[in-house]
Amino acid sequence: MEHQAHNARASPWQRASYRPPPRPGQALLDPWVPLKRLRTSQDSAFGLRTSALTKFALPTLPAAICLFKPRASAYPFRMTLLQRTIEESITVTRDLAAFEVPVKRAAKLVLQCLTSGHKLLVCGNGGSASDATHMATEFLCRYRDERRPYPAISLTANGEYLTAVCNDYHADEIFARQIWGLGERGDLLIAFTSSGKSRNVLRALEEAKRKKLKSICFLGRDGGFTKGVATLDLIVPGSSTARIQEAQKLLFHVLCEIVDLKLPK
Repeated sequence: MEHQAHNARASPWQRASYRPPPRPGQALLDPWVPLKRLRTSQDSAFGLRTSALTKFALPTLPAAICLFKPRASAYPFRMTLLQRTIEESITVTRDLAAFEVPVKRAAKLVLQCLTSGHKLLVCGNGGSASDATHMATEFLCRYRDERRPYPAISLTANGEYLTAVCNDYHADEIFARQIWGLGERGDLLIAFTSSGKSRNVLRALEEAKRKKLKSICFLGRDGGFTKGVATLDLIVPGSSTARIQEAQKLLFHVLCEIVDLKLPK
């Protein structure tokens, strides 16, 4: 009846373009509706957004039935830098579930070292140097629960020594000479390198092997030329140094928590 009444008073163009409004629960197959049909946003069961600048209006459908709502992840060019970074971080973090067994093996090595009266030696460069000092602090101070301190030395923290070795020998030797002087059989070396291509970290691992120390190496990308030198490698794949370092921090925090729960208080 409404359609017949409309045809009786409409022009030929209006009759050709006219469509009855959708019934409640009926999905719109064509999102564009002629503006002539619209009077208020309550004209249809879905609600219609009008514009004085165009001849058409785009319906605003409820989220549950909207057929045209894009997913943010499908349009990365619309995301801000912060949103893209969060998405990358989520992807990398989810992939760390594959490290369940290696992290437990690393925790076992740390426990064996500390409970037998030996110490941790920790090293890295740049941001990894900060991670090395951070990890050593978690054991020498505490991670979470109240307990006695355990011996852990950051090999990155002595500026006078580091500059002396760079001046008298070579930067490649800054960690190896400390392991030569401080390391004892039963100690554990923990090294960080996001690229796997740090010569001084490689030398540290080689010196640890010569001194009969076991070692754990947190690596990134494909592991570089350092892969396979340590007793245990934890390799975080990826192309972003920042995301690799964030993942390594999460891994060593989990390692610290596992160990902390089992260390004598």
